[in-house]
Order: sequence, then C-alpha cells, then structure tokens
Amino acid sequence: DSPALPGYLNNLGNGLGDRYARTGRLEDLEQAQTSYATACEQGQLLAPEVALTAAQTWGSWASERMGWAEAVQAFDVGIATIEQLHRAQLRRSESEAWLSGARGLHMRAAYALVQTATPAARQRAVEVAEIGRARGLGETLARDRSDLSEIEQAHPDTYERYRAAAEQVRQYERTDRSTTQHTDPSGITQTPNLATLILAAREQLDTVVDEIRSLPGYGGFLRAPTYAEIVATARPEMPLVYLLTTVQGSLAMIAPFGTDEPTALLLDGFIESHLDTLLISREGDTVVGGYLPGQLGDHTMLSTALDAALPLLGEQLIAPLAAQLRAMGAHGVT
Repeated sequence: DSPALPGYLNNLGNGLGDRYARTGRLEDLEQAQTSYATACEQGQLLAPEVALTAAQTWGSWASERMGWAEAVQAFDVGIATIEQLHRAQLRRSESEAWLSGARGLHMRAAYALVQTATPAARQRAVEVAEIGRARGLGETLARDRSDLSEIEQAHPDTYERYRAAAEQVRQYERTDRSTTQHTDPSGITQTPNLATLILAAREQLDTVVDEIRSLPGYGGFLRAPTYAEIVATARPEMPLVYLLTTVQGSLAMIAPFGTDEPTALLLDGFIESHLDTLLISREGDTVVGGYLPGQLGDHTMLSTALDAALPLLGEQLIAPLAAQLRAMGAHGVT
C-alpha cells in the first residue's frame, strides 16, 4: 500500500490535537501522537520540510501539555531533519527558507531536554543550543561552505561526487514536491518508488560525506560539536552561558571549562510573549514602540524601550544568573 502523505498526517495530528483539547479523550491524544510520529517518519524520507513542520508542531503541542519526553522525541526529529537538509545544500541561499521555518526549534528543544532532569539531557541541551546558535547566525553554514571551496581545489574528484550526490537528493525531493501537488483527495501518493530513490540518493551522499571526513583536517565536516568539545573552548573561571527564552519560560545553561555536566537555571518568570513585547510594542496593528523599531533611528522610542527592558531583563534573567555565577566562583562569562 502507498503511504499517506506526510502533510496529510501532520494536518490530521493538528485536528486530533484540537479535538483532544476539547474532549480530553485519551483516544484522541494517542491518535494525534501517532499521526505526528508517522508524519515525521515519512517526511524525513520523502519531504524533509514537512517533517520539520510536523516536528515543530508536535514538539510545541507536547510542551504545552508538559510532556517533556515526548517533546524531546519530536524536536529530535526536527533537529535531525535540519541537519539532513543542511548537508544537501551547496549554497547558503538554499538554506535560508527552511532555516527561517526552523526558528526557535533548538531553543524549545533545549528547554524540553532540561525539563527531563537527567545529566545526559542537560549535556545534550548545551549541544542543541550551540547547534541552533551556529545555524541561526550562519556561522556553521559559512564554515562548511568554506571547507567545500577548499576541497574543490585540493580534491576536485571528491568535491564533484559530493556536488552530484547533493544535487541528486535535491532533484528527487523537488520531484516529490511537484508530484504531491497532483494527488487524490485521500492524500495517497502516486509515486511509491520515489521513496526508494530518495533513500538511495541520501545513502550515496552520506558515503561521500564520510569520505570527506576521512581527509586530513576535515573530520568535523557537517558534524555538530559534542559537549566536551564545547566546554573545552571556555576559559577557566569564565563559563559559557546559553540564555534562551521560550513560550514556557526562560533557561540559562552554564557550562564551565572542562566540566562533565552543565548547570541549568530555569527562569520561568520571563516568557516569549514578554520578550516579544519588549522588542515590538503594538496598539492593535500599529507599532508604537519597542527596541527593534527604536534601533531604526527613533532615539526617543529606543530610550523608552531600554528604560522598560533593562530593569525587567535585569530582574528576571541577569540577577539570578549573576548570583549563580558568583556562587560558582566565576570571574567572567561568555
């Protein structure tokens, strides 16, 4: 039998989740979870962008219910899908569309990981926060593309195999997207063999990536840093701090040099809506203030925004973080 389209399953999960909120029926909850999980599984194979959307929606819904282990499961799919999409992009511009769609995923994943309250999860939360920081700012994208330019010069045959494999993956995925626009109303795909072709193309791409990693100096190509590698970059008595704000609350993860486990500081008095209001203040649909429009040249608006933002950020985030750093004997922070 042909599988139902991932997008159809994601929408089904949305509907079942909405009905569960009204009815509280366990059957609706379980069916929604199954729909999202299947959408993620099939989407990773056929339609990564859909898998990313499904993972975001599922993880956010699980977080609302404080189902933290379930949220981690969903967000892990999203993170894996981002890395899958990333390795098949030859140009940074090709990544911008799905990166914007993934905005906030790493922060929410890190927050959910910390809420599961295990040492391994806190380590993973730091890794996830670092991946999100790098992906969001384009630092890792730029580094990886620089690596490719060097490989093209020094190892042209290897580069050409990477380019061809990446292009093959994108071509099959584009074919799938164009095909799924002409499916019957039940949402059943008409191209079951395409999944096999996409899987084979991704395996070929993975083989070339492994070959690049075997080259001297390229062991970290397209590979996310580990917790040990991250804390090794900190200076003694000057820990790294990741400060994240989500719908459920804020989080400071403190990672001192050479430590086996970070310290997680939950700061749930400050949530995403508070941050949004500080950044852009509206009356109805009209922007009337905020830090971001103030930066565009209205100095009065900027001063007003800072007068409101700095005391609130100091009280809700920085003061408890500073107290924790002093208790840890830190002499500085990055």
